[in-house]
Amino acid sequence: MSNITDLFKQRDALFAKATDNILEAIPHVLDGIVRYLNLRDEIQSGNLSWEEAMLFPSEDGGESFIMIVGVISYNPGEKFELPDHRIVEINENTADYFKRLIRIGIPVTMAENGTDEDIFEFLKKTEDAENAPAPEPMSSDPTDFDLTELTDEQRKALELFEQTAGKKS
Repeated sequence: MSNITDLFKQRDALFAKATDNILEAIPHVLDGIVRYLNLRDEIQSGNLSWEEAMLFPSEDGGESFIMIVGVISYNPGEKFELPDHRIVEINENTADYFKRLIRIGIPVTMAENGTDEDIFEFLKKTEDAENAPAPEPMSSDPTDFDLTELTDEQRKALELFEQTAGKKS
């Protein structure tokens, strides 16, 4: 019988090989993501490595997604721009603090049939949609609510609430 630790190592090796095969099958997806990250200056002078690809099947009959996971790491001596625009030089003691996890979801059909340009445009449109102004919230003014749309049961519950609202201690 095999040692349990050896069995886990075998499984991990098979999983790593399968992940490599998936990533090798979608170079156009990875190229599109890199173009998008470069547009946003996310990578800066770092090194991007792809770590994992996961399939997220749709639960509601919609589009399934592939989640691509990467890590951006920086070597000692490289410069890094902080969010407040200060530039810091990375050293051996701080390099691990500057690692960044990148997770990007791409529709499966786009990964299978699209080009790097399709991926790039999809990510730009997704970002634009996320940055779009939120719709105005509905008014919380109770006079804006049409009470004629209430069912009889809702109307009775409202009447009971109005009768007892001020009587609780």
